[in-house]
Amino acid sequence: TCPVDVLKVDKLFIDGVTGTAEQAAIATSLAHIAQVMRLRAVAEGVETADQAERLYQLGYRLAQGFHFAPPLSAGNIEQILDTRAESPAPESWERPALAG
Repeated sequence: TCPVDVLKVDKLFIDGVTGTAEQAAIATSLAHIAQVMRLRAVAEGVETADQAERLYQLGYRLAQGFHFAPPLSAGNIEQILDTRAESPAPESWERPALAG
């Protein structure tokens, strides 16, 4: 077994994910490796909706980057979490379609 549970994929490999097959090869391969090894893959540096959609298609379920939010202070994160805790998603909530 592998002594890790998360594979973080650097922005360098995410940048080309919407380009040619050659440009997307490493991100694609790492998604497959993570799936086979039962690891969670985190795509770092996601900047566009197109990247987010393609990464989701490849099997990435975790991502971070300016597409989702700018870097935040701990205080700002706490405030966001508190706000969300006060008004949780309704039971009928479904994953929204990715912007495109």
